[in-house]
Amino acid sequence: MAITQEHNDPELMAVANVFVDDIIETAKIEAAQRTMTKCNGGSHLFESNIKKINEWQNRAKGMLRRFMTTICVRFQDLANK
Repeated sequence: MAITQEHNDPELMAVANVFVDDIIETAKIEAAQRTMTKCNGGSHLFESNIKKINEWQNRAKGMLRRFMTTICVRFQDLANK
């Protein structure tokens, strides 16, 4: 059967649509179950990840603050010369 003939076959397209819809629904259910498991059972992991993100964020802010302070002082020194 040619590809164009397969697309024109309504029975075959209906079977294909049911198959694809079933795969999508199964994927949605599995994704929801994984999300619930991570949120409920792994809440301590979620909290520890948030703490790690906050630590890195604070480090980055501190480093950027020190860098900008150094740059501003250097530009002020150059401007005063």
